[in-house]
Amino acid sequence: MEGQWIPANERLPSREQVVLAYTPGETYCGRNVYEALFVSMSQWCTDRGDEEYATHWMPLPAPPTDAK
Repeated sequence: MEGQWIPANERLPSREQVVLAYTPGETYCGRNVYEALFVSMSQWCTDRGDEEYATHWMPLPAPPTDAK
């Protein structure tokens, strides 16, 4: 179902797919959701430049159709 968080222990994205990822624990600037490149179960390269462990993920939404 689109727009729903997918538990990483149930299903993983395709290798090198960019997704939104939820990382537990400490927040960075009040966020636990990052754009991330999926590399392996324990390696999600986030937009912070870190390698994190994500518990949940979802595909990125489609871009706006009226973007110029």
